[in-house]
Amino acid sequence: MVLGSQGRGCDQWDIWAAVFGPQDPKTGYPKPLYDKATGVIDPTVAEYWKEHFDLSYIIERDWDKGLGEKVAGKLHIYCGTMVRRGQKLLSNKNRQIFPVFVPSDATR
Repeated sequence: MVLGSQGRGCDQWDIWAAVFGPQDPKTGYPKPLYDKATGVIDPTVAEYWKEHFDLSYIIERDWDKGLGEKVAGKLHIYCGTMVRRGQKLLSNKNRQIFPVFVPSDATR
């Protein structure tokens, strides 16, 4: 890669992989989510990120394990309706940013 190999390119994805991703035991560097040359996604890294950082998945997975009681009335998620990309604004109205999981017995 032009800016650096082994996730040292200073791109945002490289930073996220270094902070949040698993370490490659062979190289000691962050294991990339995808191959930059081919675009092929590493399913083991994707699964790691899902298990550790996908909030909608974690809430649904752990709700009945006590998480529901801990966050009841405390979890508030806010997001904007527009995303700026350069000079163009893109609407997010039709995108599902955070799928809502609310058990039928949950209080609001």
